[in-house]
Amino acid sequence: MFEKASRQRMRFATKQGLLTVEDLWSVPLTVSTATSARTTSLDQIAMDLNVKVNESNDMSFVVKKTKASQEYTLAFDIVKHIIAVRLSDIEANQNAEVNKQKKDKLMNLIAEKKDNNLAEKSLEELEKMVAEL
Repeated sequence: MFEKASRQRMRFATKQGLLTVEDLWSVPLTVSTATSARTTSLDQIAMDLNVKVNESNDMSFVVKKTKASQEYTLAFDIVKHIIAVRLSDIEANQNAEVNKQKKDKLMNLIAEKKDNNLAEKSLEELEKMVAEL
């Protein structure tokens, strides 16, 4: 899919001009309504391509799809793939952050338990431990 797009030198028409496949990786997934008039998003590109795919999709089981229809379908598939990968990356980063927070909490609890165990030792045991150091 990406090889075909790069061989065709595929470009994506947006409010900001033509973008390459590589450029799509840095386009925001969505934009706020305040900036939507001047900025584009992957969501908007996908919606525009979906309209073009549906408009050019002549239902026929005999007649081949037109070149334009094939190009719109390829472009739409690329944008959908990039969106899926980016959403997956976001979810993985969020999961990693949650796991880091859980691990930090568990490490703090372990440290507290060790301190509590140490505090419960007798004076003689503590003095012996100091002497061993």
